[in-house]
Amino acid sequence: MNQLYVGENFIENMGMDLIWGESGSNRTSTINEELVLVNEQFMKSIAVFEKQNDSLTFALSNGTKCRIVGILKDFNFEPLNQLINPLILRYSLEESNYALLTVNSKDIKGTIDNLDAIWTGIDQKAAFEAAFLDDEIEDAYFFLVVQIKIFGFLSSLAITISCLGLLGMVSYTTENRTKEIAIRKIMGASTKSLYYTLTKDFLKLIMISALIAIPISYFFYEMLFLNVLIRYGQGLGMMEIISSITFLFLIGFSAIYWQTSKVAKANPAGNLRHE
Repeated sequence: MNQLYVGENFIENMGMDLIWGESGSNRTSTINEELVLVNEQFMKSIAVFEKQNDSLTFALSNGTKCRIVGILKDFNFEPLNQLINPLILRYSLEESNYALLTVNSKDIKGTIDNLDAIWTGIDQKAAFEAAFLDDEIEDAYFFLVVQIKIFGFLSSLAITISCLGLLGMVSYTTENRTKEIAIRKIMGASTKSLYYTLTKDFLKLIMISALIAIPISYFFYEMLFLNVLIRYGQGLGMMEIISSITFLFLIGFSAIYWQTSKVAKANPAGNLRHE
């Protein structure tokens, strides 16, 4: 079990969600019983080992008896590549190591100087060190941001090359079928039927590519990306899969439509004369 010592207003200051109990109740601990806050994972784990006993009481390894007075909604207190583990929040200013302050000031430098002066009045031996929590979080996940950018760049490059290849195939095929399309148009074929004739083979290729790519992408994301980089994640859902298929067909159909519209709308007499 992970333990975290907190002070007053910690829950409110950090904007955490309490799904049961009261955040200030743990400050009224007695000598015989310590009142603590826990997360949802703690309740799930204690339900496995304490099925026959009171699920709101437990004992620490040093013999301290604890009673749960509040349950916090799960949050990531470790990097995202770590699963959310059981957590106990204990009220103790003596064991706390950091002061978390909400700063609302236009003069940040002046505020930090004032805090430095206050700290010096409290402790002259330890130097005052201040850092912004959002900067700390950004530094902690810098590696993840870089990896996501790399994957994003490779994905964009693959999509661009695929679109260029598809555009080249469509251009080559439509150029070779110019005479056929002109004859069909002279014989009374509608523009809609010409579009269907030119695009049906390419749409089949896109469907085949989707059937191949989606299982591979799903396996890569679920088995590699989530387990190695972001072990705690929701995974791919149906909306992500449907939106990716829709995006794929929109790009492919746009490339096909751009080329086929030139041939389908062209004057058949001019195409036959050219041929």
